[in-house]
Amino acid sequence: MSGSALRAQALLQEVRDAAGSTAAWRWPSLWLPAWVRSLIISPMAFSISFPTRHTDTFAATGFVHAGVLLSLTELAYAAFEEHCGVSKPEHVVADQRETRAIYHAPLPWRDGAIINVVTISAGERGFEQEFTVHSAASDAAIATIVHRWVWLDTSDGRTVPLSENVQQRFLAG
Repeated sequence: MSGSALRAQALLQEVRDAAGSTAAWRWPSLWLPAWVRSLIISPMAFSISFPTRHTDTFAATGFVHAGVLLSLTELAYAAFEEHCGVSKPEHVVADQRETRAIYHAPLPWRDGAIINVVTISAGERGFEQEFTVHSAASDAAIATIVHRWVWLDTSDGRTVPLSENVQQRFLAG
């Protein structure tokens, strides 16, 4: 095992010890550097690419607007759902109840975006996913965005419980 992998495992053990229990352990979404996360836990990520256009930019900067990046994560989720073979009734939608974002670098509009999707956790009451956005041209890290989702029944405004099957499909990616 490499030195960096050993350091990452030691860091993971410190985090677990601080949490007091491995049962409470969750994916280290935003608070650990990406290189550490990739060495500790490596679930299979779903990946999709999107073109970007000059109309996606913020003012006259030449860089893709942050709102467009968020929209691309929603499109990535829709593709991920289909990839997993999950479907829901037309009156049920996936709704974000929390979003956290860290922006690493601006995305030039000509580059296009590659988005990797990993389901961090899934339960009956919803699921959490991490979206890493990279430049399709240079592979530069652009953003790390974490969404907590629920399925919402638009006919009555209530959340829809996720079945065990859906939870497992999302976690398997």
